[in-house]
Amino acid sequence: MCSLYAIVRGIYSDRVDLQEIGQQWLNNLAKAIEKAMKVRQTANSEQFYDIDYQDLVSDPVGTVRRIYDYFDYSLSPKMENHMKAWIANHPQHKYGAHHYTLEQFGLDAELFNARFSNYRERFNIA
Repeated sequence: MCSLYAIVRGIYSDRVDLQEIGQQWLNNLAKAIEKAMKVRQTANSEQFYDIDYQDLVSDPVGTVRRIYDYFDYSLSPKMENHMKAWIANHPQHKYGAHHYTLEQFGLDAELFNARFSNYRERFNIA
């Protein structure tokens, strides 16, 4: 989010303070996750199906199939074939990789991990 916001801000402004952007998005994302976790505590747990990002990247079609199965939706062979074709034609990094670090935005792993520790514990994220 920080990197995307810095790029967009650069289009409209001569001033792009990466440290400021890092703090702003750290706070925005932390608040959003805290609110989402509160909703999860009061909502019907069957309304949610959690996926791991690594599962989505390594097996996108299987992940979507599991989501459909969980919610008892029908995933047609035609739709599955369309997904497979799209994935084959749009591999990750097809147009190059986007590189960024926490540190360039004034953040570090220790701060980040501490700020999101409740989320990481709740969803068993190492």
